[in-house]
Amino acid sequence: METGKKQNVWFVVSVILFVSAGAWGRVYYVDADAPGSTLGTSWEEAFIYLEDALWVAGDGDEIRVAQGVYKPAEPGGEREASFEITSAITIKGGYAGYGEPNPDARDTEVYKTILSGDLNGDDADVARPQDLLEEPTRAENSYHVVRVNYYYSNSTEPVLDGFTITGGSADGAYRDNNGGGMYVYYSRLKIIDCKFINNKAGYGTGGGGGALAFRNSRIIFTRCDFICNAVGRDGGALLLDGCGTCNDSYAEFQDCKFVNNFARNNGGALYNTSNTLTNMINCILVGNVAEAYGGALYNTAYSYGTAEYTVSVSNCTFTGNWAGYGGGAVYEIQDDYSSHTTLLNSIIWGNGADEIRSSGTIATYSDISCTWPGVGNIMSDPLFVEPGYWAHVNNPSIVVEPDDENAVWIDGDYHLQAGSPCIDAGDPAYLAIPSGGVLPTEYFFDSPLIYVARTSETDLDGQSRVAGDRVDMGVYELQIIIPAEAEIIPHNINLSSKGKWFTCNIRLGEGFDVTEIDPGSIRLEETIRPLWMWFDEAKQVAMFKFKRSDVQAVLEGLEPGEVELLVSGELNDGAVFGASAAVKIVGKH
Repeated sequence: METGKKQNVWFVVSVILFVSAGAWGRVYYVDADAPGSTLGTSWEEAFIYLEDALWVAGDGDEIRVAQGVYKPAEPGGEREASFEITSAITIKGGYAGYGEPNPDARDTEVYKTILSGDLNGDDADVARPQDLLEEPTRAENSYHVVRVNYYYSNSTEPVLDGFTITGGSADGAYRDNNGGGMYVYYSRLKIIDCKFINNKAGYGTGGGGGALAFRNSRIIFTRCDFICNAVGRDGGALLLDGCGTCNDSYAEFQDCKFVNNFARNNGGALYNTSNTLTNMINCILVGNVAEAYGGALYNTAYSYGTAEYTVSVSNCTFTGNWAGYGGGAVYEIQDDYSSHTTLLNSIIWGNGADEIRSSGTIATYSDISCTWPGVGNIMSDPLFVEPGYWAHVNNPSIVVEPDDENAVWIDGDYHLQAGSPCIDAGDPAYLAIPSGGVLPTEYFFDSPLIYVARTSETDLDGQSRVAGDRVDMGVYELQIIIPAEAEIIPHNINLSSKGKWFTCNIRLGEGFDVTEIDPGSIRLEETIRPLWMWFDEAKQVAMFKFKRSDVQAVLEGLEPGEVELLVSGELNDGAVFGASAAVKIVGKH
């Protein structure tokens, strides 16, 4: 499944002829396991090299990439090789691809599509992200797995959706020492459902952004994970850098995770500088380390306009982060240009000593383990379900300090226990609205809130915000689970039956009205939506009909006998219910 560049003259000629026909909004297919084609117009005719699709596609086109590992060059190839994005195309991974029963099936967790800079296929595993910096098997890797250069004044932007980006090693000269996973320059971009894992950057004392570095750019990240990346200087996961005087760089992170990243200098997870306006909504930053300042976040951005903030953090959780000299969670340089971070409805707990080192950070309705002025702030153990911790690499039962040479991060569960003081403790005026989702097309520091909402309708799990009386602090909202009963008719399910549907009757616990059920929230086994619904208010029964073939597909392969199917949903106020319905598989498969 591993691929690299191998382009022939006859291919180039055929592509030129194809492009000359001129067609916008085309869909191109890439699959390393396909027979190979010069067209890329279907899964059967798919390109086997992603670079070929990138070369053909233009503004408005879409590239669909099947599961597999894709590399920008063959073994022993040039380290300068990258997947280049230079037009407003949409690139989507996570497809089943050629040879599968449904090649268009898409699931980024099941059909993993990996963009790798490990050209020789010899990268050794590391126990800690800082080990990446000296690991010799990265010496032949690509400097940048992906490079984006799409001039930001355009009104549209490229979209990268559903990829794992790994193995970047930006240890070269200037620019090639920034952004091991991705380097973005003067560009607009949206990145969705992507993971940046085991990338590094930095050469000597220079370089930044182990996973990604951008300069003078504007990016929206949605549901992205930055895990185990490292940098020799600043920004273990990301370096966000503007132009200094033009107020033009922008970054928005929604529902993102920053886990166990490392910076030899500042900003274990994120280093924010030079007129970059940054918004973080429903993000979790845990187990990140900076040997100098800012275990999770280092902010030295500044504005020449009237912005209230340069980094806005809303409903985020910082824990287990550490910095050698100060600011275990947040470090900020306050200067003449009004650089400061705002924290809203967030949890900053269990980080290194001196968790927030700043004179300009403004916190409200947040749980901070050091006394911090601000309306609604508390200083109480948030009662995570299972806090993460630092342990000895050879024995996870031995707790060590983060700066121990044998320390590794053991991740936890940061949902809130029922008795947490963070429940219903957020801003009472919280208004759940969608995040911005739109990249600015002009300078924006004078009116930053035009470009992003600082709240969200859902938490990191995708569950409704404000499930109780007020919004909770942190990334997860404690959901109100109400009692419910479910019955599926018929009880006996024949997997070879050709019937049309199954009926599911739902009854809620006393005091709850079935007419308050949100019809759009109902799911059977988390994925199957009903085709039809009806509410009997007098009998307090909600009836939902599911397509029989959808239910049979979930049960396919199971042995005859009793099984439990989960039915779940929400009320209009966000309260959650779930119930198991017993069915019996009978007959032939």
